[in-house]
Amino acid sequence: MEKCLNCGKTVLIKTCFGNNTLCKTCDSLINASSWNKREFVSMDELLEKKNNALQLAKTNNISEAVTNAVEKYFDEYIREGFVTAINGRAGQMLKVFENYCIVNTKSESAQTSLVNMFYQFDADDDDDDDEVLTADDKLNLAKGVLRGGLIKTGIGVAMSVGLKQSAKEQQAEKKERAREKKLEKLIKVGDKKLNFKDYCDVETYSKVNTANGYLKFVPNGVKAEELYECDYFFFNNSIPFESKKIKQKVENVKKVLEEKIENAAIKEKEEKKKIVQEVEKKEEI
Repeated sequence: MEKCLNCGKTVLIKTCFGNNTLCKTCDSLINASSWNKREFVSMDELLEKKNNALQLAKTNNISEAVTNAVEKYFDEYIREGFVTAINGRAGQMLKVFENYCIVNTKSESAQTSLVNMFYQFDADDDDDDDEVLTADDKLNLAKGVLRGGLIKTGIGVAMSVGLKQSAKEQQAEKKERAREKKLEKLIKVGDKKLNFKDYCDVETYSKVNTANGYLKFVPNGVKAEELYECDYFFFNNSIPFESKKIKQKVENVKKVLEEKIENAAIKEKEEKKKIVQEVEKKEEI
């Protein structure tokens, strides 16, 4: 059984932050359950909760071990340059830092839900509505009628249609295999860290009267159309009276992400230039 870091008693109902455990009573003394998941929406909120927790610890004579652990727990995010966070669909959360962001998917059930959402918007890009009988096929049939060779032309067109249908089915099977193969990479349970230097763009997808929207992170060297090579954060687009506010917040986060990605690219370019200059300088000596 685990023991409380503050009072040392065996814990029956616990609150954890990092590798630290508190009993329910000691949790209430510093209000740990309100910040232990570090789901802050801004640096201002983080600092406010940190100061409140430390003040409560002082007022309630919390042990030095707990006080130090609390300060360290908050300072981890401060050192990493925490910027903002936003809640998404199925319990997902996006946390933005100075040089990277984290997409958190809380459970396997949430992963399944998000996979189903991905299938829904992926289906919008399918070519299922394409006509198997093309304009050229129709023209050939018309010419065959005029020339009196309808049967012969019809056989030729039928063979063409059959081949196209077979190719289309093979393409659909190939796409489905690609889906199954890359789902684990696409939506990972737990924290998925995305370093800004590895990405070239972030896009927003949202449709009116649909429940799903997403931010799509496009890696360097990948086209946005290559859906399974990108990373995603899903947000809710269907909450009554809240959708407009959510979409505005998503757009604000998107602007921050675009700025971070651009800055990372500039920094990467400058670092490479510096390395080249240092090499050239050594060669001159």
